Amino acid sequence: MNRIKELRASCGMRQAELAQALHCKQNTVSNWETGRSAPPLEALEAMSKLFGVSIDYILGGADQPQTRTISDDDIKFALWGTREIDDDVLEQVRAFAKFARENRKNP
Repeated sequence: MNRIKELRASCGMRQAELAQALHCKQNTVSNWETGRSAPPLEALEAMSKLFGVSIDYILGGADQPQTRTISDDDIKFALWGTREIDDDVLEQVRAFAKFARENRKNP
């Protein structure tokens, strides 16, 4: 499952971090990545949500990831339960998310 390794690496994740997110062992993730075993449906669904791609893409059936697009209104509603949030606050959230993402990739 080279796609799992590719997706994990693109997020700056180590195998142990992915294993923790999926509630499994690091060697299980390693086995999926090397093709020694296949992930169960529950793990595929969790990875699909985590990486924002289709299960078909993870399994190698699709050439392009079908990424999900999240609107500003979706973000506002997910964080505050309403879409009536000041755009400056939303920009602060984006800045923090960018900071956290960059620091995760380069600890």
